[in-house]
Amino acid sequence: MTGYITRIGILVVLSVFITLESQAQIGGYAMGNAKGIYFTSKLGPSMLVTEFYSDFSGNVTEFNNRPGPAFGFEISKYITENFEAGADLSFFWLYGENNSPNFSAIGFHATMMEPITDPVEYTTRLYGPKIFTRYHFNLSNPRKAHPVSIYFKTAIGILFYESELFYKYRTDNEIIFGKGIGANKTSKVSNAVYVLGSGFTYAISNRIDLNTAVNFNFVNYDFLDVVHNFDRQGNRQSILGLFSDLTVGISVKLDKSMVPFTKNKVKSPPPEYRPFYKRYR
Repeated sequence: MTGYITRIGILVVLSVFITLESQAQIGGYAMGNAKGIYFTSKLGPSMLVTEFYSDFSGNVTEFNNRPGPAFGFEISKYITENFEAGADLSFFWLYGENNSPNFSAIGFHATMMEPITDPVEYTTRLYGPKIFTRYHFNLSNPRKAHPVSIYFKTAIGILFYESELFYKYRTDNEIIFGKGIGANKTSKVSNAVYVLGSGFTYAISNRIDLNTAVNFNFVNYDFLDVVHNFDRQGNRQSILGLFSDLTVGISVKLDKSMVPFTKNKVKSPPPEYRPFYKRYR
């Protein structure tokens, strides 16, 4: 985990370096400066909030959930002054523990036919792409320096799981149950994720934005905490999962020279005018 966080820190530092380098090209602020392609790197915590029944009749919480890191990258474009669309690639870590396991799966799930008496933990690593839209409401005049906007976000994507449930005081890498990792790597899991979020954007310059965001991520699957849910008759429950992430990011507006597919084609210079030049056929 330390290695992952170190790499995340390096990426953030590189983003800040890019922003400092681009300062030399910054002009004045004006309406329309949002036009262009933005690259964003973001970092923050994520955590499993709860699981709840698909008919919204109640929720299920079988662990003491703890926050883990989240980071990601976005590329986006303002379609209008207020409407932004883009795509991102995000990574999340979810953690939790239970010192007195009494899961509904005990006695029903194949890996939990016997009671579990020792404390357990789970780790779920999620990653995947999404497409998103954001609608910005200006809180200050965008013609002035450092405009601020608040936005609302919707997104849809796919998540891939690397999940494991294990004893809290284990002495090796043995797990109770898991998917997508280690000996269970062939048991791959993925499903759709639906996102609702909000945040604000602060323009440090006409080329650099500071972004904060809080997102709520919904999945139609009861595996965020690595334990399936059953009723008293041993039937699988229809459960939805909800986890959140809170991130801070830096957005850099890319010049055409930084985006290969927007580079201007090299044009031949106009012919030089020579008054005494005579063309022969």
